[in-house]
Amino acid sequence: PHAVYVRFSDEGIPYNPLTKSDPDVMLSAARTGFINATTIKMPDTATSIGRGAFEGSCLKSFILPQSIKKIGAFAFANCNNLESINIPQGVTEISESTFAGCSSLLSISMPSSLQTIGASAFAESGLTSVTIPNSVQTIGDKAFYQSNLTSVILPASLRTIGKSAFQGCRGINSVSIPGSVNAIGENAFDVFLTNLDINNPLASLAVGQNAFSFAEGAVFYCRASALPTVESKSFANARNATLYVPSASLALYQSTAPWNTFKQIRNIEDGPACATPEIDFDYGKIVVKCETPGAECVRIDWKVSGSQSQR
Repeated sequence: PHAVYVRFSDEGIPYNPLTKSDPDVMLSAARTGFINATTIKMPDTATSIGRGAFEGSCLKSFILPQSIKKIGAFAFANCNNLESINIPQGVTEISESTFAGCSSLLSISMPSSLQTIGASAFAESGLTSVTIPNSVQTIGDKAFYQSNLTSVILPASLRTIGKSAFQGCRGINSVSIPGSVNAIGENAFDVFLTNLDINNPLASLAVGQNAFSFAEGAVFYCRASALPTVESKSFANARNATLYVPSASLALYQSTAPWNTFKQIRNIEDGPACATPEIDFDYGKIVVKCETPGAECVRIDWKVSGSQSQR
């Protein structure tokens, strides 16, 4: 692998530097002379990256200019050496399979302008964690399918989670579904959860087949007073889990399938309390530890010299 200088049109469309092809014609990476490039910097005037532009290349890093507003499907698919990338502000969608198969991808920064994470966008990627901005409304089918994710924080803006969105992410064992979500596709969290919390207090939630799979001893908090719309097999291995529901609706859950297939159904008020966390400093960083399964620290507030800070 080596560095290759590549000329771009102002629209961000690469052309073949060897054959002087028309810059308005999109070419695949294998035909543009940069299949072996490890680093590419685009001009600040580029506004888009076309479909499959760098698919299968040897890129380790890619500097996207702030002028980029659109990234096409499969643009960086199967770039097995790509380790990190920052998506610039203004991009509203990560398209289908944009980073699919990027097995070395460990870090990605998403902008607050992002609204949609497309189908298979990060499928089979190396991502171990991701913070999805509080602007994303849709996570597409297989968006993170069989990636290396061990944790994910879903934003309050989220409306739809597609089919198999997190299926096969075996490192994920705890998920909190925000109250904004109204649809969860089939096999969305087929990952053997130990802790699930659905924060929607209403019944305005549709759950597909096998949307959730539970590990032995799992706990599931469902805060809806009225029963959400679920399929007959929305909860795989429900016999492994204890379901906690509002006390006023306990009898309704206990008498209605498939809710009554859970190992136990209890009042949510009787659920296990969160253990007191330990807070410490480690080389200048705050470290929070809690023995409660699935517990995550999302914010710490403290006061220093009369002023309040947040981390």
